[in-house]
Amino acid sequence: MGSSLIGKSSQRVIEAFTIGIIAGIPEEYLFRGIVLGSLLKNLKFKNQSRRIIVSIIIASLLFSLYHFGNIRYDGFQSVFLQMIQTFGMGFLLATAYVRYASILIPILLHFSINFGVTLVSGTSTSTASSHLSFAILLIDALIVAAFYIIIGMLLLRNHLKNNPLIKKLDLD
Repeated sequence: MGSSLIGKSSQRVIEAFTIGIIAGIPEEYLFRGIVLGSLLKNLKFKNQSRRIIVSIIIASLLFSLYHFGNIRYDGFQSVFLQMIQTFGMGFLLATAYVRYASILIPILLHFSINFGVTLVSGTSTSTASSHLSFAILLIDALIVAAFYIIIGMLLLRNHLKNNPLIKKLDLD
């Protein structure tokens, strides 16, 4: 029995690592590198802080909508809850990208979040959550999203003006 438990646990680590890599790198390159970078370059606001916040919100919304594709694996309710959480996560990842002017930080954060969640709960969200009421799961998703957004806002605090990413993209 012990070796079976060790085998399952090492398989879970490999699964978590694989999901972290598969999601972290391409999704960050697409949503922070391309989408957010393009929004920051092309949205026209006189106020630099407004341009950054609006760009982050749009990129986060697109990141959330992208996860609607998971509906083929999980039910609508699970995917809806995931989309709420991924909006918050996208906000955090976008603020990290803007704050540090590097795609590496959001990649590492995204990998860490996906690795940890997969390690703890596996890849399926629908079976684990079917025992709880939708209202409780919705509150949980909103709390997780709010947590990510608050951390993101703290990352941005005092870094909207004279932002290094804006200078790096040569947008002034």
